[in-house]
Amino acid sequence: MSDPAPKRRWFRFSLRTLLVITALFGVWLGYNVNWMRQRREFIVRHNAIFQAYGEDWRAGELHTDFLRRQYPRAVRAPWPLWLFGEPGVVRVNVAQVGEEPGAVYSDDYEAFQDAKRLFPEALNIVLFGMPDQEDALDPLVGQ
Repeated sequence: MSDPAPKRRWFRFSLRTLLVITALFGVWLGYNVNWMRQRREFIVRHNAIFQAYGEDWRAGELHTDFLRRQYPRAVRAPWPLWLFGEPGVVRVNVAQVGEEPGAVYSDDYEAFQDAKRLFPEALNIVLFGMPDQEDALDPLVGQ
């Protein structure tokens, strides 16, 4: 009689390999969750500034019916973020306190750079200058 065919063995790996893979996955997951947290904090912070100045703007605008007319292509959040349910943002309105009122387009401001880094899917990032008003920002001092 001939020897029976050897049984197929599954991949073998050590406990150390399992721990390294788990640690790398944890680092990747932590990076993406932190990115989502930073995006949400950015929107909340700039929405509070717009609200303090009595403006009707929203910092992060999703793909609403109004914006569908301007931007017909649907926008999705970057790959790892939409996997976790993070919505894509079409337009980011950034409040820059201490500037002349009105829309300003410039790459020089840190908040503008943050918006570009946090919302790479945004089709339009607008920086709005807000005059420096002490009483308007009083509720925001602790934030």
